[in-house]
Amino acid sequence: MKQPGQLFLRLLLLLCLAKIEPAAACFEDCNSINVNATTTEINIDTKENLTISNVTFANGTLFQDSPLNNSIRGLSPGVQYIINFQNGTESCCKNITTKPSPVFDIESTSIGTEQVTLTWENNDTAAPNYTYVIYIDGNGISPTRNQTSQNKSALIVGLQPGTLYNFTIVPLAADNMTKGDSKVIRIYTKPSPVFDIEPTNIGTEQVTLMWKNNDTAAPLYTYVIYTDGNGISPIRSQISQNKSAVIVGLQPGTPYNFTIVPLAADNTTTGDSKVLRIYTKNITSPNKSATITGLKPGTLHLFMVFSQVAGTEGDSTPTKTYTKPSPVFDIEPTSIGTDQVTLTWGNNDTAAPLYTYVIFTDGNGISPTRNQTSQNKSAVIVGLQPGTSYNFTIVPVAVDNTTTGDSAVIHICTNAAPVSSFNCIQVTKEAKLTLKWERPAGDSTNFTIKTFSDVWSNETLVLAGNLDTTVTNLNYSTSYNVSIITRSCGKESLPVQKTCVTSITDPPAPVEKPNITSITHNSFKIQFSGFVSKNGPLKAYAIVITTDKEGNKPTNSILNYTYNDFKEKKTNTYITDVINATQMRAFSSPSESSQYEMEVGNTVTSDGYTNARLEPLGSYWASVAGFTKIEFNSDKRIVEERSYVSFTPYSQAIILPQDPGVITGAVIGCILGAVAIATVVVFVFWRRRRKDGKNSELPFSPIRPKKSKSIKVENFESYFKKQQADSNCGFAEEYEELKSVGIHQPKFAAELTENRGKNRYNNVLPSSDWDQYVFLNQCVLDIIKSQRNKKSDLIYQNTTAMAIYENFAPTPGFEKANGYHA
Repeated sequence: MKQPGQLFLRLLLLLCLAKIEPAAACFEDCNSINVNATTTEINIDTKENLTISNVTFANGTLFQDSPLNNSIRGLSPGVQYIINFQNGTESCCKNITTKPSPVFDIESTSIGTEQVTLTWENNDTAAPNYTYVIYIDGNGISPTRNQTSQNKSALIVGLQPGTLYNFTIVPLAADNMTKGDSKVIRIYTKPSPVFDIEPTNIGTEQVTLMWKNNDTAAPLYTYVIYTDGNGISPIRSQISQNKSAVIVGLQPGTPYNFTIVPLAADNTTTGDSKVLRIYTKNITSPNKSATITGLKPGTLHLFMVFSQVAGTEGDSTPTKTYTKPSPVFDIEPTSIGTDQVTLTWGNNDTAAPLYTYVIFTDGNGISPTRNQTSQNKSAVIVGLQPGTSYNFTIVPVAVDNTTTGDSAVIHICTNAAPVSSFNCIQVTKEAKLTLKWERPAGDSTNFTIKTFSDVWSNETLVLAGNLDTTVTNLNYSTSYNVSIITRSCGKESLPVQKTCVTSITDPPAPVEKPNITSITHNSFKIQFSGFVSKNGPLKAYAIVITTDKEGNKPTNSILNYTYNDFKEKKTNTYITDVINATQMRAFSSPSESSQYEMEVGNTVTSDGYTNARLEPLGSYWASVAGFTKIEFNSDKRIVEERSYVSFTPYSQAIILPQDPGVITGAVIGCILGAVAIATVVVFVFWRRRRKDGKNSELPFSPIRPKKSKSIKVENFESYFKKQQADSNCGFAEEYEELKSVGIHQPKFAAELTENRGKNRYNNVLPSSDWDQYVFLNQCVLDIIKSQRNKKSDLIYQNTTAMAIYENFAPTPGFEKANGYHA
């Protein structure tokens, strides 16, 4: 602890300092505080209860006020800051310099054998005050050393030729202590040029050279030797890993310049070149002929021939000639079309860039042989025939346009041409498609026909001699994708495709009979399932009526008959109604197929057909006709031959009841007749009583209702017909005799909810009117008939009412059971 006197003096000093401008000074260093600085942040680790009071720049300018935490951010790189701490009455400070940013974009602006010039960048605000330390590492060739620079560049000298150096640059802040991160660049110095080049052997076609290079890194060098024939042959090069080389393929008696360039281990940094000029030896011959080898293909050569006697040469005779170009190789088709081919090839002759190439095109008799030329090692041959085999022969020609090299051949077949178009023709009322197309250009061997849908596919091969085919095993009224591909030389053309639709035909004939509902004395309703549309969409429905059922269903010949034809007794079967399928509305049904209902006898006219009223007490059968195609003539009648139709089986027999008006008239007539007879009887009795007084005591009994009479089953049908005659007059009389029973009998079964829909008339229930009485007799007759023929169609209405007659109920053998459930 400091003495009280010392603390007092310090406080006094601080009070004095508060009245003057801040100074760039730190009076007492905080030794117990650890500080870690980055380029833009200072992190502080305090071991005592010291807090940061403020932060200033080195010149005393305030950077940041307290309160501050132990991490100060937002600083500038390479700048000195003073951090002041306080703990009660004690205070101390720290001088901290942030790290400079590392340099970037280091480049070598000049590279020599012994020196390198480097430049770099640093954008820190404090960068003008930096010192840069450059470390030079020769990778073991020489000890690592360093030098400094006050600028962003440096010249490094005293290096070894052809050597890899690592140059590391570290920025140093103004305090000469705080370093930034380092950056490194790797550079090879230039190799020293070779010296003492000597030819150790000179021949007519080759020369052996040796040279020296004393660089420490020389064992790692590669040497490039350039051979220049001074126009006799193009400049060429070769490499050597040693300080010697054998150069072959030279011309006799020719001057050559041999240039040697040393290459550092990076295979990029080159030293300065050195040149040696040498003449090759001449060829001698004891005869008047000589074979000169080692020449360049496709090259012009000058030959000087002179005689020599005892070392004395005579006058020379010059001659010039071109050697043959080498044949081309690696001929390839880079593109093959229907009428053109692109070819490329190789030729490595030195003189190849000067060649002209002649391409002969032979169509194997399809077309005359022709040729074209190319100055490059490629050519586009046009005007070819599709699907045709060609031989392409390529011949190189030297610059004299006379000297030719050997030929090379390639065999190519052009692509087959697609058909221009094709037609899809429906086969009437058959699930087939007939395809026809025109012969494509060029040659072809066959055609591939592909027919497919989402769930089915088929492929057929048609020989080239045919230009049509029929595709079978299809579905009616179905879309198919059809493509035709031309084939030739084992290759396929592009496909030509279109969508085709097969023909429609008669809809599948339903197996179920239509149901008959809501029968009146002159109409009824017919319910049926929608026809299956797999043979084509349903266009219309029609109702067929007949009074003389022949066969299980109608035939197409009845389509033209109308109600008028029926009335004129031209036919027993006719069309009563035609309706467009799109105008029909299905009603809800537990079955999967749509259910429709049409009314027969509603007097509506459709096209040339009238839906006329039916005859009371008439017997009818009904069928539904479904059309996938329907056509009418000028009379608006269906044309049988041009319509596609199927029929349902005939319904059960439909027996209409009597007209209620006729029954009422008959009842009234019978009642009036009975009254008249009763009047006559009474009058006769009255006259006799007056005439013969002794009969005045004659008793007179009232007429009593007859009891129900028993009729044998085998006699009931003749009884029914007798009672039915004269507009049911017999039944009317019977009903009058039953009137005493009254109409207030129980009819709970008919009123049940599940039975309401089974009443013939909604307002007429069992035991409520004599119309129902006539129907009950009809039911009895139907029951009797059913006993003889289990398959007969019955009209059930009121099982409860049937119990009046012999307490008889329908048996399980009945074909339909539409009666009440009592």
